[in-house]
Amino acid sequence: MVIGVIMVVTMGSAWHHSRNSPTAEVGSVSMKVKDLSNIGISIITQSDPSFSTLLSTSLDGETKTAAQTLSNVSFFIKNDTDQPIIGYAIKWEMTAPDGKPHTHVKNYLASDVLVGRPVTGLVGVINSHSVRFVSLAPIEEINRAREAGGSLAARANAFPLAEQVERLRDRTSKFTEITISMDSVLLADGTFWGPDTFGEFDKIQARLDARRDLLRQFETSVQSNSPSSAFERLREIANTPRIKRNSLTTPNDIYKFQQQTSASELLGMREQFGESETIHRYLGSLRHSWLQLKRR
Repeated sequence: MVIGVIMVVTMGSAWHHSRNSPTAEVGSVSMKVKDLSNIGISIITQSDPSFSTLLSTSLDGETKTAAQTLSNVSFFIKNDTDQPIIGYAIKWEMTAPDGKPHTHVKNYLASDVLVGRPVTGLVGVINSHSVRFVSLAPIEEINRAREAGGSLAARANAFPLAEQVERLRDRTSKFTEITISMDSVLLADGTFWGPDTFGEFDKIQARLDARRDLLRQFETSVQSNSPSSAFERLREIANTPRIKRNSLTTPNDIYKFQQQTSASELLGMREQFGESETIHRYLGSLRHSWLQLKRR
């Protein structure tokens, strides 16, 4: 049984600490790591003596073969800083025998922390002096869906880990090298570290700005017009053509997407609690101390 693990980004690569892991047994995969161990954030792979124990705990009850396969494409983020990690971007760069590269990215962001909400209790946050299991297999996503219950849980239960392992075995058997990179990390105090080849800093800032701007516009509209007019403006924003996010998504796209999402959340809350309570709850968040992002 897999325990509950949840997951899902302009500086030089000098922040990275590079090191090699022993060649893996399955598929003879050579693994390399680029982490941020110089600031206390490291990636634990099968070359670390603690890896086997950590993996055994995370994959309690799974077969040795499953664990062995997953060990090539899984690792643990170890946070030895004094701040919780509230966001990260991980990159897998895999090389086939013919030299053809394959890239996979996984990221996470506790977006509520951006607007002043407490870190305590948020699923996915990597607390200070703790570890988080991360895998190329969609284990985190499956477990998150199971915890959500309902139709999401039913769909997740249709994808047992054994099946995921078989698919991974077929995919990774053709790779000769895998490099795992910690591309960026956001700490709870707003400090942002990493080479950031995906431009996550600007995208996170765009999320933050979009939420703040929408609430300020909503506040102005409530004060100068009727609440009904303010909510009608939110409906217009929510109903604009939906932004599709992919590897080419720009910070401007993220800004528009976040405005659409926030407008929909406000409209949904009005349906549940009414106009007065929604206005009180959301405009109150403008009085919170929102996170100040700082590149390092």
